[in-house]
Amino acid sequence: GIFVYRHLGQLGCNIVLMKRFLPLLLILSLIKTRDMIKPISVGIFIFNDVEVLDFTGPFEVFFITRKQEGGEKQYLYSVCLIGLTDGTITTRGGMEVRPHFSINSHPQLDRLIIPGGYGTRPLMRDESLINWLGSINPRSTRLASVC
Repeated sequence: GIFVYRHLGQLGCNIVLMKRFLPLLLILSLIKTRDMIKPISVGIFIFNDVEVLDFTGPFEVFFITRKQEGGEKQYLYSVCLIGLTDGTITTRGGMEVRPHFSINSHPQLDRLIIPGGYGTRPLMRDESLINWLGSINPRSTRLASVC
């Protein structure tokens, strides 16, 4: 009841919904949550002269986030690196990184993260990147930046 109450904020609706959905809530509580959770897909765009921490920090945080139930661990996010192409990029510090996908070959994304760095300056005029970002559906993909 607390879950419904907090989201609706009205006691009257809370009681009606609890009565209506109580059998469903009981059934759902019997199903193991690990069977219900689909990892959220996160894409991190990388490019030449990207700041290393701006993409590796979010990658690490999303990658290690998991739920532990009983003795089993389940990752909550599926993380991939996306480049303009699938070729190697060189970060601001000289690290060479190869993205998992290009902007033309990545899976459907629930989240897209755009890191910062000096490499963003030439990208502001890159038509393929601008078109790709324009094609992202804001209703299905949340966009965030690191700067």
